Amino acid sequence: MLIYLTADVFASLARLPFETSKQLVQMSNYQIELSVIWRNAYYGVVPLMARDILFRSIILGTYYSTTDIEHKPCLKYSIPQIMEFMRVRRAQGYNDTL
Repeated sequence: MLIYLTADVFASLARLPFETSKQLVQMSNYQIELSVIWRNAYYGVVPLMARDILFRSIILGTYYSTTDIEHKPCLKYSIPQIMEFMRVRRAQGYNDTL
């Protein structure tokens, strides 16, 4: 989980100028200078990272707490039953070798 949270920090930093320009466009600021984008990105870095890391930790925490990671499939027949089936088939003339 630490790897995902670390990746979210770097992803948040990479998305920062794009998120900032998107939010400025949503506020009807269409003629945006690069200095304004970087200034607003500087102000929004902590909330954006907090949002992304909080969201990822909630999603992964829920996934890991509700998912049984260890998978133990149950056999339909026990090993002695399988050996008996094989013995009977060989006695009938079938070649069951792999």
